[in-house]
Amino acid sequence: MSKKKKLSDIYEVGYGKPPKNTQFQKGISGNPTGRPKKAPDFYEILMKESRSFIPINENGQRRRISKLEGIAKQLHNKALTGNISALRIYLTHYPQAREIVALSVAQQSKDLERYTDVRNLTDEELMRIAAGGPEKSEEES
Repeated sequence: MSKKKKLSDIYEVGYGKPPKNTQFQKGISGNPTGRPKKAPDFYEILMKESRSFIPINENGQRRRISKLEGIAKQLHNKALTGNISALRIYLTHYPQAREIVALSVAQQSKDLERYTDVRNLTDEELMRIAAGGPEKSEEES
């Protein structure tokens, strides 16, 4: 009795046809560790660290402030004590900060002024206020 081989039993190894035992196994990932994580960006890390908090003692009381606020306090204090490099940095950035804050306050007061006079509101804004609905318009939702 001779065994006849079926066509499915015959498998030719060649270009594009690796041996069965070296092919990818079913149910096992070809990339088990996955895609590597993106390298950390210096500026993202810098912003994250500047938002983190540190404890300080101020006037005998313990407070938590952001690291960025702590840096500003240190710069201010060193400039007051006569540190020339800190004073230069402070005097360089103070006018810019003052202008930015002034513009921000002006914009906020302009926005508040617009809503104090009912005649400045659009019909859509008046309808939303009368209905007590959400602040955003229908186009935004």
